[in-house]
Amino acid sequence: MVAVLRWADGRGLELNISKCRSMSFYRTHERIDYSYAINNNVLLFAGNEITDLDIVFDCELNFHAH
Repeated sequence: MVAVLRWADGRGLELNISKCRSMSFYRTHERIDYSYAINNNVLLFAGNEITDLDIVFDCELNFHAH
């Protein structure tokens, strides 16, 4: 996450951490649990599915929701 923060900062962008969510994508049966943080602020877990720009992202990388 440090690289993303540096990239945004280098372009004069500020991340709205209250709107940021974390999600792990995996293709195995074992779920990956990891806590992500930006500037020591732990990101909320998005769950198994999240929609961004009308595209549904599923943690198992399938498109059944479409």
